[in-house]
Amino acid sequence: MKCFSHSTVDAVGICKSCGRGLCRECVAEVGLGCSCRGRCEADVATLNDLVERGRTAYQKTSATFFRSGIFVTMLGTIFGLVGWIGIRGGSRAPWSYFLLLIGLIFACWGISHFVSARKMSQK
Repeated sequence: MKCFSHSTVDAVGICKSCGRGLCRECVAEVGLGCSCRGRCEADVATLNDLVERGRTAYQKTSATFFRSGIFVTMLGTIFGLVGWIGIRGGSRAPWSYFLLLIGLIFACWGISHFVSARKMSQK
């Protein structure tokens, strides 16, 4: 492959942004990629930044899901206990059944967050 700007010189790299062949005179190293000197350097730097953020996205998302799973499961436990105490106390008020149901829903939702966090941490 020949250089895009110098048709008689062999290319030593390919621009990560536009895909043109580049000789030693035309190439600029930007992080782990090559770019056209003075033309695509900002674009390649942006691409490198996006790739780096993508590497850590799963870890950050996994941690967020884990923390929200703890919170939602605790909330479900509290609602469930309040509902259960109301039912066992003999009042059998409709709100006790409602609180127990909401507690179970929150507990299941929290468990789903834990499962999601585990799946994301394995990627």
